[in-house]
Amino acid sequence: MAHATSLKTPSLDAHLEALRSEDAAAGVKAAKALARLGPRAAAALDALLDRLDDDDKTVGRWVASALGALGPVAVPALCRVLSDGPERTRARAAAALQAMGPAGAPAVGGLIRLLEDPDAETRQSALGALGAMGEAAAPAVSALARTLESSTSAERQAAIRALERIGPQATGALPALVRTLRSPEVDLLTRCAAAQAMGAVSAGSTAAAAALAEALEDPAEDLRWYAAIALKLLGASARSALPALRSAAEGSDESLRVQAREAINAITGAPAAQA
Repeated sequence: MAHATSLKTPSLDAHLEALRSEDAAAGVKAAKALARLGPRAAAALDALLDRLDDDDKTVGRWVASALGALGPVAVPALCRVLSDGPERTRARAAAALQAMGPAGAPAVGGLIRLLEDPDAETRQSALGALGAMGEAAAPAVSALARTLESSTSAERQAAIRALERIGPQATGALPALVRTLRSPEVDLLTRCAAAQAMGAVSAGSTAAAAALAEALEDPAEDLRWYAAIALKLLGASARSALPALRSAAEGSDESLRVQAREAINAITGAPAAQA
C-alpha cells in the first residue's frame, strides 16, 4: 500500500534554537521563517531582539524584518531600542518599524530624535519609517521640514515622500517645500519631488500655487510637468495659476500642454472635452 510523504513544518522552538545559534546562515533561515509567521511568532520577540545587533548585516536585516512582521506587540521594545540601543541597532529597529507602517505610530517620537543622529544610515532608516506611517507621522512635520534644509539629496527626498504621505496635515512644511522647489542649488529630482508633494500637502495655499506657477516656466522639462500635475491636484484653490497654465497649454512642450489643460479643467471645473 502506497503512503503519501508529508513534510513536517519546523516548530517555533526549532526556529528559536536556530536563531540563538552562532551560525549566521542558520540565523538568517530562522529569521526568514519567523518573518513568514508574522504575529504568530510573538514568543520569539526577545530572541529576535537579542540578535538585532548581530555583526552579520544579513542576519540583522532579516531579524529586523521578522520584528516588523510581529506587528504592534514589538513596538514598545523597538521604542526602547531607538532610545538606548547601539548605533546599528537603532537603524535596524527603525527598519522594523518601517515594515509595520501606521502600526508603528507610538515610535514617532523616537524616530524624530533619530533625524538628528550623526549616522547617515540611521537618519535614512528613521525617514523611511516615518514615511511608511503616513498620517500617523504628523507630529514629525517640523522635523521633516528641517531635514529639507540641511541634509543630503537622499534624505531630502525621503523627507519629502514622508510629507507627501502625511498629506494636508503637513501644511506647516510648505515654506520649506517652496524653498526646495525654487532653489537652483537643489538637484532636479528633489525639486520635482517637492512639486509633487505640494499637490498633496498644500490644502488651498496661495503661496504653493504661486510657486508651482513659476515652475511652469522652469528650464527643466520634468519640473514643469510635475508642477502642472501638482496644480491639477490643487484644483479650485489654484485659480491664481490659471494665466501661467493657459500660457503653458499653448506652448511648444506637447507633454506639458496636455497636463496644463487637465489642470485648467480641474481648477475651473470645465469638462475634459473643453480642454
